Amino acid sequence: MQLYLRYLIRVELGKELKIYAIADGTRDNWDFLECFGPEVALNDFWHVVGYLKDTADAAFGLNCKENTAWFKKHCDFLRESHNGVGKVIDVIRYLRRKGKGGPQLDRVLVYFRNGRRWMNYRDAIDSGNPIGSGPVEAVNKVLAAQRMKRRSVKTGDMTGGRVCRPFRASHRSGCLDRAWADGIR
Repeated sequence: MQLYLRYLIRVELGKELKIYAIADGTRDNWDFLECFGPEVALNDFWHVVGYLKDTADAAFGLNCKENTAWFKKHCDFLRESHNGVGKVIDVIRYLRRKGKGGPQLDRVLVYFRNGRRWMNYRDAIDSGNPIGSGPVEAVNKVLAAQRMKRRSVKTGDMTGGRVCRPFRASHRSGCLDRAWADGIR
């Protein structure tokens, strides 16, 4: 909710705000993120790669050269090709028709078909945008987790951190005065 309120404040203040959304394929995440009207929306590439690994494991077995070669080829294809996801879907359908992978590939196909519109990695790369959420997760880990776990910091239920983080975010985004006036804490 705080994220949404800060978004509304930025829009009301007329500040240019580019919304870039990266999430896993969970429908709830996208229902929430789409209300912001992101200019770019992607399934986290490294999350999607997990599904490609599941496909390779189910179709070829674990720890074999064919598995490794197929996996690497299709990760590269998904990342580097325009409409790579469409081509990956076609290949998985082909494997399924050949009797490889069983019900595991059916689950993977549903994932790729449902998330297809959020898997335009080549376009994101061409635009200079990241394709994974790792950098944001790393910043969160450093700023939130490590700072709150330093020696002599009394964390308890981290009440102090819960109080400070919204103020810091408001300050860094240039919205502290407005957030304070509106009582958003």
